Amino acid sequence: MGAQLLKDPTTKIFYDKFQLKISPKKVLEILENRIQKSIETTNEALNAFNTPDSQAIDLNAISNSVGLNPTQESKITDNSVELNNAQEQTAQEQDTQESAQTTLKQETQEQETPTTPTIPLNPKIDFKPSEEVLIKGAKTRYKANIKAIRLLKELQAKQEILKGGYYATLKEQEILAQFSGWGGLESYFKKAQHPKEFKELKALLTKDEFRRAYLSVRDAYYTPKLVIDSIYQALDQLGFNNDNYPKEIFEPSLGTGKFIAHAPSDKNYRLMGTELDPISANISQFLYPNQVIQNTALENHPFHQDYDAFVGNPPYGNHKIYSSNDAELSNESVHNYFLGKAIKELKDDGIGAFVVSSWFMDAKNPKMREHIAKNATFLGAIRLPNSVFKATGAEVTSDIVFFKKGVDEAINQSFTKAMPYYDKIINSLDDDTLFALQNNRFDSFIPSDQLKIVNAVASHFGFKQEKLQHWYEKIDTANFGYKEQDYKIIKDFMDKVGKNNINLNEQTLNEYFIHHPENILGRLSLEKTRYSSEINGEQIYKYELQALEDKSLDLSQALNQAIEKLPKDVYQYHKTTLKTDALIIDANNERYQEVQKLIKNLERGELVKWDNLYYKLEQDNEMGIFLRPTKINSKAQDSRLKAYFKIKDALNDLTSAELSPLSSDWELESKRVRLNLVYDEFVKKFGYLNENKNRKDIKQDLYGAKVLGLEKDFEKEITPRSAKMQNIEPRQAQAKKAQIFFERTLNPKKEPIITNAKEALIASINQKGGLDLHFIRDHFTTQSLETTIKELLEQKLIYKDHKDNGDYILANDYLSGNVKRKLKEVKEAINQGVEGLEVNLKDLELIIPKDLKATEIMANINSPWIPPSI
Repeated sequence: MGAQLLKDPTTKIFYDKFQLKISPKKVLEILENRIQKSIETTNEALNAFNTPDSQAIDLNAISNSVGLNPTQESKITDNSVELNNAQEQTAQEQDTQESAQTTLKQETQEQETPTTPTIPLNPKIDFKPSEEVLIKGAKTRYKANIKAIRLLKELQAKQEILKGGYYATLKEQEILAQFSGWGGLESYFKKAQHPKEFKELKALLTKDEFRRAYLSVRDAYYTPKLVIDSIYQALDQLGFNNDNYPKEIFEPSLGTGKFIAHAPSDKNYRLMGTELDPISANISQFLYPNQVIQNTALENHPFHQDYDAFVGNPPYGNHKIYSSNDAELSNESVHNYFLGKAIKELKDDGIGAFVVSSWFMDAKNPKMREHIAKNATFLGAIRLPNSVFKATGAEVTSDIVFFKKGVDEAINQSFTKAMPYYDKIINSLDDDTLFALQNNRFDSFIPSDQLKIVNAVASHFGFKQEKLQHWYEKIDTANFGYKEQDYKIIKDFMDKVGKNNINLNEQTLNEYFIHHPENILGRLSLEKTRYSSEINGEQIYKYELQALEDKSLDLSQALNQAIEKLPKDVYQYHKTTLKTDALIIDANNERYQEVQKLIKNLERGELVKWDNLYYKLEQDNEMGIFLRPTKINSKAQDSRLKAYFKIKDALNDLTSAELSPLSSDWELESKRVRLNLVYDEFVKKFGYLNENKNRKDIKQDLYGAKVLGLEKDFEKEITPRSAKMQNIEPRQAQAKKAQIFFERTLNPKKEPIITNAKEALIASINQKGGLDLHFIRDHFTTQSLETTIKELLEQKLIYKDHKDNGDYILANDYLSGNVKRKLKEVKEAINQGVEGLEVNLKDLELIIPKDLKATEIMANINSPWIPPSI
């Protein structure tokens, strides 16, 4: 294919007649620029064609843009131009040479003098709200979000024109600050419920932005100012500001930066953080341009230093985080991972203060709490009422938890165990009566047994009988001897438990709150969650303990009192420790801009040459540019890498074009010829890429392995001396060019079309190599991940992992291997109270192989598993 381009008359004239005046590389540059202009002209023509008022398309203009005039075009036959006679050919050659030289000069000048619209620049100032930005009501929040996103797109367009350096005005920041995320706004992502708004969102957001926004509807709730102020007040109580050292505070999942907005202005804080959602991250970058904000997942963020404090409000979802960098934290729920990661990246004596779901403290599984207890001191917790996040469309029970890195037994509080909250009821009843209570069979018992149940429930609430009744007497079943208002509470509780099949053993409360009930700023009650399961054809919702709002309580005052009970002045400042041997060039360095230009288009892991030395780019953000030194220091290595960079650029250019649905055949041919040219030039000068002298340097670059793959069937050189020693023929090193040198190898990626749970699983296996719940969640967005998992379980395509509650395994993997051991483990898990393993038990029992008798086992006498004594 590349050869065809070189045989084209326009190209061939340059090669055959004017090689000494214009190099093949210059020819390619001219052709590529003309191709680009051809594409642009074609697009303009097509746009004109699609316009109702358009009359015709100037096809001659399109032909001329690629170097053929109408006369030449009429003479094209089988990709060749027949020239009439030698005189005409000579004249045309001269015209072509002059035209090419003129074109090259003009096109170079055009590229060097771009025009930039004049855009007024604004000062780089962080937004500081005069009061809390609070927007109530789903419709009002939606409109404010849309307005903020439209403005964000405008600001990004201006920033793109100026190549950075554009900042929002105060008025624009006020609009951006009204973005409140998508928590509680799930209905707007449902076409059937809000068709107009759904269409508006699809048009306004990119595919990735829409997907990220939808994924956040159930776990992205922005933190109220009252809670943020309490956390900063707690830092004061803990001694965080007792010295004059500047403090570096990290906030993972910072949303639009509420913790930055409400940070005390009189404190010397430097705030930084990460945010996965691109809209929220970009808004926060315009709101707080002087802070370091990265649009990335916490698990992907490289930590090059430790921090004085971690604060924030992690996502409340139950999806898991997988991180190769944190093996001890991998496969944990998102809020567990965030807390564990914070402890890991804190300085010694650093403070962690988070608003987390009550699941962290109350979960029966103590694994993460025990992990944290080995590395940090638990300072205390405050349970917030579920009304705190009501303004953002959520009623969730959450805790503010406080840790100090390093174990200090003198102030450490117990928090690893979660106890049954209704233990008085559980311990007062035998299994039969407890079962009756939990399965709505209270009325089937005789009055004396009913009295036992009522008394057990009353003991939990602390109610006393007005009229003492005994099981051996005639019992008044109207109120069972209790005050009417007390019995109503007892009866409502029994009805709620019985009608919803609530397992009281599952309702746990952390030991810290059992010992410090004053830190529960609300009234604990069993409340319905959004999670449900089908039992006997009926949808049964899961209930859990929630702290309901106590309207008689002044929440602000109660928070102050709880914070004042935290240990005082336990924080100790430590100098920042850098976790890298990289060269760090920050914005204050006089050569910062120089290096910034060098790395502008590079990715982390690529090699860069600066000051005659080679470095590997490790990180580039507002903290600075991190360059890791390499051992590349000779002139030979320098020459080799310069040639390698040309191949890398040509290869990336070609593969990007192949993946684009807009690339024309001409464009691909031009790029393929360039790749052949720079590769041949490298081999001629340095030998094959995979020869040891080249390979060791190339592999240091991020794209090294990709470039080395351009050669196939590589065979290293066998020198005459080595050949003589091995009694074989000597040979030169040799390799073949890969397919990409000759033809297209990549096609534009097509997103998998997923319409049901099974297709989602198949797509996950095809693209990720197995069951990847993150992939399924991100690519099958027409229903919730919980619904998809439920359908896959019903179809027996996956099974619940009996070892890890919340994880799942492919059916083929689960029903193979040591199934006898798995069956034993499942039975043990069921005995320990793990729910949802009935199907696992049944299906494992069905496939258990029959035990063989000794006489049915054949073995060789020398089999290693037979004891020598036999």
